[in-house]
Amino acid sequence: MGFQSYGEYGIEREWVEKLKKKAKDPIKKERLKELAEGLTREDLENPETVSFLVDRGLRILNEKTPERQKRQLVRFVLEQQIDPNNFMHLLRLWNMFR
Repeated sequence: MGFQSYGEYGIEREWVEKLKKKAKDPIKKERLKELAEGLTREDLENPETVSFLVDRGLRILNEKTPERQKRQLVRFVLEQQIDPNNFMHLLRLWNMFR
């Protein structure tokens, strides 16, 4: 699995920092955890599912985002080939976004 930086996808660091700050709100954090609960590798390889998750996550964070930025985020998630049941994948993602 070759993790790449989100910056390589044109996703701005300032925007990621803004999202991380919003996600620290306990209510929003819980809603995001519920959204991610039960996801499978297949879910994260499906463009429609990932697009839905990105849209829903941004709504939870009350973030208005240009369509271009959403597409970049969807592409980033799809190309990471994330297996949410693989601890090493989750650890690498956590390190990328901490």
